[in-house]
Amino acid sequence: MRSIWKKLVAVKLFRTLRFRLAATFLCVLTAVLLIVGIFGTATLRTMLENQSEDELNELLGTLKDWPIQFYDDSGMPYWFADMTDPDDRAEVARLQAVYVIADSQGHIAWGSCNASQRPLCDPKTIRTEYQTLQLTHEPWLKTVKGTDGTYYQVLSSLKTDSKRGVKWYFAEGRSLKEDSILVQHFRRNFLIFLPIALFICAVVVWYSAGSALSSLQSVERAAQEITGSSLGLQIRKRGADDELDRLIDSFNEMSGRL
Repeated sequence: MRSIWKKLVAVKLFRTLRFRLAATFLCVLTAVLLIVGIFGTATLRTMLENQSEDELNELLGTLKDWPIQFYDDSGMPYWFADMTDPDDRAEVARLQAVYVIADSQGHIAWGSCNASQRPLCDPKTIRTEYQTLQLTHEPWLKTVKGTDGTYYQVLSSLKTDSKRGVKWYFAEGRSLKEDSILVQHFRRNFLIFLPIALFICAVVVWYSAGSALSSLQSVERAAQEITGSSLGLQIRKRGADDELDRLIDSFNEMSGRL
């Protein structure tokens, strides 16, 4: 490995100023783009998490305030919605996508307890959350992994039956599958964009560095052409009034003195 590195260092191209300038710029650019990619991915995740939490707050608030009522005799919850109304039917379907309604013992009254969402309906977990909600009086936000590998974000709270004073466990959730796919697409597109951007920048920097260093090559050629009969050789200035023009001025002054 060390011998290969020595051979690469010995290559004339790798020792040129042009190569060093281009390589330094590309290294810095690569680091900046990687930081932007990591920061962008983290920002996207945070935005999706905030949007998900806002949506869950809205869903849970709607579930507690509108369609669920309690029977006068048994105190059991029931859906109070006009299923013949398309708007009510669509709203109920949205609320029933991922939800759980249970008592203090974890017994499920209503819920989307299908095969993939079964972990949301675990009685032991519900009892534990119920006790925590009674103490904190704040909604409980969690992430649950379904049996099919899908992750669900779930927000739970308590609703009190005003006639009996009994508190019920209410939870609304949403699948995080689409959010995960969106983050994966962003990361994939970034990884596709990164090498393309670096290649384009490498070409531009290589030719830009070559153009900027062309004046140095003119100084080199002029120095090689100086002989006893052409000691006063002058190099034409570029008119940029930069470091290279000042180098040309110094060379011309030296040539004039000679």
